[in-house]
Amino acid sequence: MPGHLTGRAPALVRRSRAASRALVSLAVAGAAFAVLAFGRPPERASATSRRADVRVPQPVEELTVTVSADHDMVPARGTLRITVTVRNAGKTARTLGFTSGCATDYELVDAGGQVAASSDQMCAQAITSRTLAAGGSFSDVHVHVRGLAGVPVLAAGTYTLRAVLLLATGPVRSAGTPVTFQ
Repeated sequence: MPGHLTGRAPALVRRSRAASRALVSLAVAGAAFAVLAFGRPPERASATSRRADVRVPQPVEELTVTVSADHDMVPARGTLRITVTVRNAGKTARTLGFTSGCATDYELVDAGGQVAASSDQMCAQAITSRTLAAGGSFSDVHVHVRGLAGVPVLAAGTYTLRAVLLLATGPVRSAGTPVTFQ
């Protein structure tokens, strides 16, 4: 029967066009993500291209990440209030891309160089951004509660506290400052 698909063809064509529009929408959304997260549109791969990683991180030299704490000695059941500050030392505004709702974190590093604790914060899984004006900054505050259920129990000793800026292109860490846990 040569005409047995005749009645269904228009519906299939409509579905095919809708599917094509959906794929184009996904491609546009993917390109928008690449611009937001990486600061530029995605590169197109060619048949001769052999690059495995086409992400080129934005330079971070103009960003300064610093950490401070409300005290440098934490008792057995004490808390440590940690402030992470990010400053744009450049001459132009800068948009920072993030892969979650969290922009910063902190790490407590032991004498062996291993991360012994961090905030273990729960972050919304959403692409976010924040624009810093030239010379502008923002600060986040974290609280480490020693002895809180679910938080790793740190042995008494001195740890290095450092801030982490959670950029989509990779983390940027501050210089460390010593904190002693009794």
